[in-house]
Amino acid sequence: MIVSFPIHLLAGLILAGTITSATQADVLLNQPVDGRQDLLSFWQSNLPSVQVGDDYTPSRPTRITSVTFWMIATWPEVPYNWSFAVHRSTTDHSFFDFAPEYPWFHFQTGPTSVIDLGDWAGRAGTHLFEVRFDNVDLILDPADSEQGTFWFSPGGWTQNTNISKSWWLTAGNGVVNGNETWGKHYPLYQFPGWLPLSNYGPPPSDYAMRIEGVVIPAPWSAAALGPRQRRAGQHKRRQPHSNRSKTVHPRSPFPGGRLRAARPMKHGSSTMGLKRMG
Repeated sequence: MIVSFPIHLLAGLILAGTITSATQADVLLNQPVDGRQDLLSFWQSNLPSVQVGDDYTPSRPTRITSVTFWMIATWPEVPYNWSFAVHRSTTDHSFFDFAPEYPWFHFQTGPTSVIDLGDWAGRAGTHLFEVRFDNVDLILDPADSEQGTFWFSPGGWTQNTNISKSWWLTAGNGVVNGNETWGKHYPLYQFPGWLPLSNYGPPPSDYAMRIEGVVIPAPWSAAALGPRQRRAGQHKRRQPHSNRSKTVHPRSPFPGGRLRAARPMKHGSSTMGLKRMG
């Protein structure tokens, strides 16, 4: 199969690859654990599962290189593996004008590292884990998703939820950056099936994750030109009609356009009969 990219994005990808190999990736989003709350988020083959998704809105095309999640899990019967999914956004939802889209377009299993950080006092019989995926090579282009927003959803794998399962921990101390987190039951509500977690009962919150990567520079930007080309063309800065494009600072933990709220329910819709998560 031949995959085509717009020429400006392809040029940016080549430049981003060069920059990534020469410099360390930037922290694009950082949401540390606040210890306030946790919600079930786990995978179970061909059996009921619970998925929780939190949003990230890049300001321009971005190469994601690493994702870290902070989860708690049963101890000593821990999940036998970990995965995360990435979803686009959609306006085609039964109840809402804006929601995560099912199915996912990226799914990855097998973290680079899982660090046991010890007993978690907030829930008896669990440990806190830092689950890190360093082998991510994912391009997120805001033009590919409604409102430029993507949803990250992690979880541990279990064969029996009576023995092992995992929960995702909250972040932000109740302050929501962007949209509140959404949840989905499997196999219930298959399409699209996502609902804001506040509809299940928990208050709106962000969830603990860190996203690292490189913002893909436009081929004509100062970052793409490099120091020699910039020095050679410095006299052009005095020209009033210079068409140099603006560059987005890649170290911003919350890129521009991140502060968006979920839209209200469509008139006449109902969420009666939904089960609580947890």
